[in-house]
Amino acid sequence: MTETREEDSLVSAARGGDRAAFGRLYDRYARMVHGILLARVPPREVDDLVQEVFLLALRQLHTLRDISRFGAWLGTITRNRSNDYFRKSFRTSKSPSRFRRIRLTAARLTTPPSNRLG
Repeated sequence: MTETREEDSLVSAARGGDRAAFGRLYDRYARMVHGILLARVPPREVDDLVQEVFLLALRQLHTLRDISRFGAWLGTITRNRSNDYFRKSFRTSKSPSRFRRIRLTAARLTTPPSNRLG
């Protein structure tokens, strides 16, 4: 059996609930996912995100239209998850006190010295 056919049969089996087949897909693609994430997120986050990517792929495997595109599909999930990581990080780094300081600084720059409160 060629490698492509073998992979297609693994994807089909994994879609049917075969966890061992999905485990073999993990073995084949974990390095790729790790590499994509390593290039995009802080290294300390990579291992957890690799696991998240594969859990998401397992849950969404039924949405894969062309089983021969599993690798490309998984790469897309990986890139999207790294983007989500930064969106989430950006939202949580916005503290109200930081924005308050920015607003106060902007107000001081635009208010004439005689009208400033402090």
